[in-house]
Parts: sequence; C-alpha cells; structure tokens
Amino acid sequence: VVMLFAYRGPPDDSYLGDAFSQELIDVLSRTGDLRVMAFGATQPHRDTDPREAGRALKASYIVAGSVSKSGQRLRIDARLVDVLTGVQMWSDRFDDASGDVLELQEIVCQRIANALRVEVDIDANRSDVTPPALEHYLRARKVMQASAYMRADEVVEHLDR
Repeated sequence: VVMLFAYRGPPDDSYLGDAFSQELIDVLSRTGDLRVMAFGATQPHRDTDPREAGRALKASYIVAGSVSKSGQRLRIDARLVDVLTGVQMWSDRFDDASGDVLELQEIVCQRIANALRVEVDIDANRSDVTPPALEHYLRARKVMQASAYMRADEVVEHLDR
C-alpha cells in the first residue's frame, strides 16, 4: 500500500502529495512481483497510522512519505514499513532544485520502485539464502549505489561470493 504522501509547502501546490502518490502507485503496479492497492483504497486511511491502515487493507508493506516545497526546491522523503512488525525496512530522501516536477516525479518513483522491489524480494526470500550470501549481495548493492558503478570489480567480487 502506498499511503498518500503528506504535502508541506505553499497551498497552491498542495496537489503534489496526491500526485506523487498516484505516480508511485502506477510505477509500482508495473513492477514485477508487486501488487499495489489502487489510489482510492488509501484515501479513507489518509490520517490513520500506516500500520493500522496496512492491517485494515491486508497489506504486507506500507510506503509512506512526504513532499516538501520551498521556492523551486522539492524534497521527497519515502520509507518502507513492514506492517506486521512495524520495522522501517528502507528510507531515502530525494532533493531537486530544477523546478521540473514531472521529471523529478518520474526519476524518484522509478528509484523508489527499484529499491522497494529489492527490499521486498530480500524479505520474501530471506529464509532461502544463507546469511553470508545475503551480506555479500547487500554489500554489492551498496557499492553500486555509492560509486555509480566506478568500482565494478568490487561489486562483481561480492556477487561471485
């Protein structure tokens, strides 16, 4: 379930939270192995604790976040929460000052979808993988994200292990 993203900023742009949530739902629904509740399903739970909303909607995971705007600067915060345990499994922050809301929305939604797909897949298959193998995989991902593929040999080494 993608909760409606809270909006913080000038009232004229208050649509950004809902627009971002809708775009993220669309992107996630096109991502293999993920089933995502429609936008309308979350509206009655707008002011509900995300875990309560997740239980009411029989969801495994909740994506919650916020969109903040100050001048041309946009900040999007997103987090993934396991409904059963309440554990925050992932979070990230995205900043942009270009003023191109549509481009930022597309880029950020795709990055969130990729990250969530991986997190959900890891969680679903955790019992099938040995702890050292999972650790090497997570290290490889971290190196890839941090170095923009500049340290490909280190990534390959972890994946080979």
